Amino acid sequence: ATCRLALPVFDRLGVAFSPAKSDVSGNIERLAKRAGSHPKLFDICLEEVAAGTQASNSGCCKGLLWLKRFLEFTMDLLRALEEAPRTRPMKDCANDAYARRLKPYHGWISSGAFSVVMSFPPSRSDFVNSLGGEGAYADIKA
Repeated sequence: ATCRLALPVFDRLGVAFSPAKSDVSGNIERLAKRAGSHPKLFDICLEEVAAGTQASNSGCCKGLLWLKRFLEFTMDLLRALEEAPRTRPMKDCANDAYARRLKPYHGWISSGAFSVVMSFPPSRSDFVNSLGGEGAYADIKA
């Protein structure tokens, strides 16, 4: 449920991030449906491994892995925006976060799509203001 708190970040990145938000949201919902009967998310993965379904695109193992990667991307992006001096362009912050957290797992089509999406990012100030402005940096560190 807490993972849903990251979804508004995708909204602030612009319409081009709608497919990514949809993927992340789908992974969250898939995990939420099964989490009630499992004390730990890892138990869901163990169950899928035992059944031989861990590689399924409709299962939770892959969904949990991609959710982790997108959350790491989001955190790297927010941290880069928070670091002094707070003048680094949004595009650079996002491209660096993507290179570290998602690109190693994307094929050339997904990598190309990300490049196109990040050709027209919101301005750094618009993005930061949409998340609460300069005062929000204190929340990022928390």
